[in-house]
Amino acid sequence: MKYDDAELTAFHEGTLDPERAKALLRDLERDETLARRLMAADPAAPIVQDAFARIAVPDSARIMPPARTGLWRVCAVAASIGAAAVMIWSFLPPPGEAWHRQVSAYQVLYTPQTIAMIEPTEAGLAEQFAALNQALSTGFGVDALSDIEGLDLLRAQLLGFEGAPLGQIVFADAQGRPIALCLMAGGSEAGFTQAAFSGLNTVSWGSATHGFLLVGPVSQQELHGWAKVLQPRV
Repeated sequence: MKYDDAELTAFHEGTLDPERAKALLRDLERDETLARRLMAADPAAPIVQDAFARIAVPDSARIMPPARTGLWRVCAVAASIGAAAVMIWSFLPPPGEAWHRQVSAYQVLYTPQTIAMIEPTEAGLAEQFAALNQALSTGFGVDALSDIEGLDLLRAQLLGFEGAPLGQIVFADAQGRPIALCLMAGGSEAGFTQAAFSGLNTVSWGSATHGFLLVGPVSQQELHGWAKVLQPRV
């Protein structure tokens, strides 16, 4: 079965038709070229790329008689592709979490030096939150987020994902590390979900009207503690 680049991208984003995604996973087990194309379409999965780079024929295959070497080689590569296919699947976000993955990839670019240059002012923050609330139909402001223990509020800005507004609220922890609270309109599960994308830990939760994601280069325990404080305020 053939797959175009748009389908491979949709597979990584968790938006590919479920039946088509199942077929793709089956085909990965016998199509090394497809597996390599799928990896190439996902620059955020270097671990999987490294796994394929290390695919090699076992020493036993090299010493087999010519008539059997081909079979051993096929089996070795097929087994490696099958394992890599499982790895690829494990790195993909569940459906509906594509924006979590994108936000995390963006957040990786932030360093303590980046946010050290942000100089928040009362008037500036008020203006930023007003724009955020108007675009996302939220009702919280600076006061709700300015006294979180261990986090200093720095900035709120309006980004976007697939044509929809995405809010990003930037904090600095006690060590000056960037922590971001991001949100999009759309109801989501209220319970906390922990995950890791692009090497960063995340905690997500939702309300009847919005989905939230807290992301940063800190432990899940720290993020979860802040998430519990933030949830009733947003």
